[in-house]
Amino acid sequence: MTTDTTEKAFQNDIINFLVETGYCKRNNSNYQKSTCLDIEIILRFIQNTQVKEWNKFRNFYCKEAEKKFFYRLINELNKKGTIHVLRNGFKEAGCSFQLFYPQPNNNMNPDFFEKYQNNIFSVMDEVGYEQKEKSKRLDLVIFVNGIPVISIELKDTFSQGVEKARDQYMNDRDPREKIFQYCLVHFAVSDEKILMSTKLRGNNTEFLPFNKGIDNPVVPDDYKTSYLYREILKTENLAKLISHFIYIEREERYGETRPIFPRYHQWDCVNKLLLDSLPGKNYLIEHSAGSGKSKTIAWLAHGLIKKFDEFDQRVYDMVIVVSDRKVIDKQLQEQVQAIERKKGVVENIDKKSSQLREAMKTGSNIVVSTIQKFPYILEEVKDLPERKYAVIIDEAHSSQSGTLSRKMRQVLTSQSLDEVEKIEKEDMDEADEELLNEIQSYKYMDNLSFFAFTATPKGKTLEMFGTKNEYGEFYPFHCYTMKQAIKEGFILDVLQNYLTYKTYFNLVKQVQNDPVFKEKKAKRLLRNFVEKQPVVISKKTQIMLDHFVASTYHKIGQKAKAMVITRSRLHAVLYKKEFDKMISSEGYPFKTLVAYTGVINHQGKEITENSLNDIPRQKSIKSAFEEDTYHILIVANKFQTGFD
Repeated sequence: MTTDTTEKAFQNDIINFLVETGYCKRNNSNYQKSTCLDIEIILRFIQNTQVKEWNKFRNFYCKEAEKKFFYRLINELNKKGTIHVLRNGFKEAGCSFQLFYPQPNNNMNPDFFEKYQNNIFSVMDEVGYEQKEKSKRLDLVIFVNGIPVISIELKDTFSQGVEKARDQYMNDRDPREKIFQYCLVHFAVSDEKILMSTKLRGNNTEFLPFNKGIDNPVVPDDYKTSYLYREILKTENLAKLISHFIYIEREERYGETRPIFPRYHQWDCVNKLLLDSLPGKNYLIEHSAGSGKSKTIAWLAHGLIKKFDEFDQRVYDMVIVVSDRKVIDKQLQEQVQAIERKKGVVENIDKKSSQLREAMKTGSNIVVSTIQKFPYILEEVKDLPERKYAVIIDEAHSSQSGTLSRKMRQVLTSQSLDEVEKIEKEDMDEADEELLNEIQSYKYMDNLSFFAFTATPKGKTLEMFGTKNEYGEFYPFHCYTMKQAIKEGFILDVLQNYLTYKTYFNLVKQVQNDPVFKEKKAKRLLRNFVEKQPVVISKKTQIMLDHFVASTYHKIGQKAKAMVITRSRLHAVLYKKEFDKMISSEGYPFKTLVAYTGVINHQGKEITENSLNDIPRQKSIKSAFEEDTYHILIVANKFQTGFD
């Protein structure tokens, strides 16, 4: 490879590799500014792959055929978007046209492979995209069958760096230009780092890191970012991204939609799992908060249900996604359903166990359920050995929400702080132990695979789901660390932004000749006594509120938010009431929200989050908290996981 480190050499090396691996190099004169398309390639693809349809279309429109075809294609691209057109094509004058053929995942129809091979992947450099003589240019544009799908701005690290490419997109590219609306992702690339965005909004454009780690590793005789063109732009991988990964999501903040493109660790994790997974094997995925875990789980679920073996049989008859994170269960369900191509593939089990039983016996789809039904799921799997199941567990352990134990069911129905405070951390650990022990007996079933996602795996979780190395140590199959999430700005380093407030206890031994003194039990009882006192809740609320107003509220243009994590649902209720009372008495211009599931029975009253929150019943807490009115969210400890 050349030792030239200039941007032009970088550009040429990328083009040369792509051409060697199946792309065709197109001259920028082939790009039609008025349509943003490579007209010649599109016609070649249609006329070579859909001869009968094209002849029928041409007989109908005669000399106007090409004009009518592109008029309809452009209208569909503008109205429905690139990913929809590539996946679904369009119909006109009784003719049905496909603009892309996906790679088959089995051999049952050989014609599909031939069609897939006819896709035309092309690359174009120095693309003048503006409709004027001296147009600004894009360094590289990737086309699929003549339709632009990826734009790339290149910079060399020595003179400019990836930030310059990012700034060019933000400050020097008009997002109203059609090519930026047609492309599914925009890469800002240097020879060391990559950033990506799926929606240009000028100065408001959000770029995400697209790196292999905190720093991209050195690659002998190649660029650190060579994985972009060696992996992501590889024809079969780009086809896979179009077919199975990219989808459209609505952003409430802007009131519009944008394409979703996987971050590198999401892409890498899902593909490695799909390549390796077989019934009877288990996997631990350690992905930190900020990793986009819900999307990763959704992509994995859809990939597993579409995986076939060498005999063209499904590897898994059903994929079951279970979660105990009540606040984001709906988010997880929405993510899994967002990628759904065909109605009925995804089923939410939110009613009776009989609904789950029927799905497991007859369905060949994706089921999204709660951890409370997990014991039943395991029993059904045992009783149906002829069917193969993949079970994806969101938060493989969580001492904040111990799920199967009797003690935790007591928490959910507790009516007083006395009851709540009887369950301390050691009880939560017992709940975790019970969950893991429950799974242990099913771990080695030949028809079952566990895919366990967690941000903080414990030793036993690693041993149960992890991969064993040559030294007998267990490690996660895939990692996205908290350190990387902090470095990339997806979560804050709380160690740099917290204050401690100590609570002091003085224990006096009343009976001097008593030889038995259980310190741990005494401290627990004392904490139980102290923290249930209204004066303690009042004082703590005052401290938190004063600190928020003095140090936090004014930040981010007075849009800063805070979350208060309490010991239980009942504590959340009491703190909500105390916060509201103090905010009202002080006349502060903001409100609070509380989040928990179910009903709290307190002082003879049934209290729900809807009865406490000052929001319309049809509005979600998530959407309400995005409003400027609400600045403090009060949650029970089990709701903190996954908080965005």
